[in-house]
Amino acid sequence: MWKKLEDRLKNGRWEAEMKCRQKYFNCRILLLLSVICLTGCAGKREAGSGKTYWILDGDLRTYGEQGVFYQENGYLRFMDAASGLDVTVCGKPECSHSREECPAYFERRVHGAFWEGDTLYLLTDYGADRFGELYLYEASVNGEDRKKIAELGEAQQLFFAVCTEKYIVFSYWNLYDENMKELPRDQIGVRVYDRETGECRDVLSREGWNARVYQLDLIEDEIYVSCFYYDLTPEEVLAHETDQEYMRQYLKHELLKADAGGQEVVSLLQGIADMEVQTVCEAGVFYTAGGRLYLLDAETGVSRDVNESMMGYPSFSEKGLLFGRYDSDTGETSFYRYVAEEEEFCLIANMQAYIPAAVFEDVCYIYDYHTDDGNGVLAFCRTADFFKGKTEGLIRFEK
Repeated sequence: MWKKLEDRLKNGRWEAEMKCRQKYFNCRILLLLSVICLTGCAGKREAGSGKTYWILDGDLRTYGEQGVFYQENGYLRFMDAASGLDVTVCGKPECSHSREECPAYFERRVHGAFWEGDTLYLLTDYGADRFGELYLYEASVNGEDRKKIAELGEAQQLFFAVCTEKYIVFSYWNLYDENMKELPRDQIGVRVYDRETGECRDVLSREGWNARVYQLDLIEDEIYVSCFYYDLTPEEVLAHETDQEYMRQYLKHELLKADAGGQEVVSLLQGIADMEVQTVCEAGVFYTAGGRLYLLDAETGVSRDVNESMMGYPSFSEKGLLFGRYDSDTGETSFYRYVAEEEEFCLIANMQAYIPAAVFEDVCYIYDYHTDDGNGVLAFCRTADFFKGKTEGLIRFEK
């Protein structure tokens, strides 16, 4: 039963969604885990604040300054950005890595893994009695001494999550009811877990056909969410699928701001069919629409046209935010660095076959498509080098 249901998620609608996104973005980020260092820092996010961030992509790879966590055949692995080695998260001497004995093995899905200090944290359905139950586990950094520390409710699939000292905020997607029958409408929502009080609650929920959450971010106690759905049932969609005007009337595309500590939800933008939120930072919300890039001031609600349409990559560096514009005629991407204080986009370089996954203060992760089979290989280089247009020091992870 478990395997069958997970296969439906992976190979059915989820795979279709991923192919659709890859057509336009190739490696759009699906889940964000930003972890505050154990230095007493507050939960305020700003580029280059010195905090540790972790992000997870559509392949369930969690990126951080130190390296990349991912699950393969049930085993939790770590790509070390210091050595370039890809290792099993197991510190057991002479371990054969058999499923019964290895602390790196999980018979359930690990949505994301990150660490604070000497503790490893896991968002997982490990130990669940019912499909879709999500837990927060802690363990030693070598995978041993697992302990469930929180129940995070029903979340059959995660889109994004943000974790700070105070909150875990995540967006979820549910397809089945408690009897494992497919829901007439997809359920999406945003849930907040207070790490101090142990309280877990929804701050936002939506139901609709083809519902998705495309962006989730947390700045101080303010949650930013971009969601998309049709306010229709599957039967209504089938009856009117060729009537674009009808479908457009029921299209809901929203950019919302919610209070992590309260109940207030404010609509910032809605009704822009081709709106795509690119990145959120202290300067505001960057989004594209109509072939242009805009910067929305969340306090005033005023948007400014700042450039031609560009994609924003997850950036957590004092060196600036990273944007890219792809030219289908040349096959090149023009990469730009944006510094909020200067309000200027500076051209870094024009490159082919590189797609950044995440930019941290010292490490930049990149999918390198300079391969014989054309499939991207995860690699990394120094952020300072990439921001100078240098990729000679690019290192591919090796097992």
